[in-house]
Amino acid sequence: MNRGVRMTWLVARRELRQRGRSRAFAISTIVLMVAVALAVALPAILSGHAKPQRVGIVGGNQATATKIVQEAARITGTKVTVVAEPDVPAAETGMRSGNMRVALVIGSEVISKQISVGE
Repeated sequence: MNRGVRMTWLVARRELRQRGRSRAFAISTIVLMVAVALAVALPAILSGHAKPQRVGIVGGNQATATKIVQEAARITGTKVTVVAEPDVPAAETGMRSGNMRVALVIGSEVISKQISVGE
């Protein structure tokens, strides 16, 4: 290490030792650590109580599609309720009314409800 880096490290180390002895530094460090832990853990805790997302399936082999949707939900940690829909207009109506988040039209398309940022 060159001399400038050593001097900087020496001053930084002394400063950390001095501030580390103060009660305010210790309390603010603990509060900051608790805040960071809550910021990480709280979304995971709250998502565990989320209601299941409704997924509509239109046409095709609905039993197979249901298994695929449920496996995808298990992998992502999402709770889902699979609903059989008779046709695409019925699925679109379900999404407009807020009863469903997404519809899977077998062999054709995936219809998704657009969510605004404020929702």
